[in-house]
Amino acid sequence: MKENACFDTLVERLIGCDPVEAIGLGGSRATGKADIHSDYDLYVYVTEEMPLEIRKQLFDGLFRIMEYDNMFWEREDDGIFKDGIPIDILYRRIGDFDRTLEPVVTGHQPYNAYTTCMWNNLLNTKILFDRSGRLTQLKQKYDIPYPE
Repeated sequence: MKENACFDTLVERLIGCDPVEAIGLGGSRATGKADIHSDYDLYVYVTEEMPLEIRKQLFDGLFRIMEYDNMFWEREDDGIFKDGIPIDILYRRIGDFDRTLEPVVTGHQPYNAYTTCMWNNLLNTKILFDRSGRLTQLKQKYDIPYPE
């Protein structure tokens, strides 16, 4: 990927975890609009929850600061890499994510404003890892125009 050493190490460590189904990079870094103030938005699609102790082991030595289990919208860990760049790491169960988006996107059923944000995020995610191709399939499934 060649983002920076800590980010690349983090992605490599996550790929080695059995529950990790896919990893996507979102936000300005995925769209090529990042500047020196841009953070990382990392989406980790899992088949089951990753215990806190496992996440702490994965993150060892990479961060100045890390806050675990922020739950405002989704489960996420937020930190600052040793080089000062912030990162938001969001965890999504890939099947649940699909079930959340389907009625909104294909059934045109409003849910909340964040759901359409999640849809946009999926479409603009740069896939870094996709163990079985499920994230690629989700991107293709939901690559449809926004309804009138």
